[in-house]
Amino acid sequence: MNLDGIKHKNTRLSLDQLAFCRILNEVVDNGIRFSPPNIPVLLAAEVNEKSIAISISDSGPAVPDEELERVFERFTRIEEYR
Repeated sequence: MNLDGIKHKNTRLSLDQLAFCRILNEVVDNGIRFSPPNIPVLLAAEVNEKSIAISISDSGPAVPDEELERVFERFTRIEEYR
């Protein structure tokens, strides 16, 4: 994965590129894994002078509201989607 395309003349992205790519790869992989076959997972980046917003959208099932807090716990898997 290459982050060179995320540029704005006055925005600087300062991060651990390897860690960021691993995280982004995991999120995209989950989107592909849980979406119906042959349905795209969409990535978009919005860059301005003070921030970079990256959005990922898929057509897979949504995480139930009562499970949302758990998705940030290490090694968590929502049983309904395994």
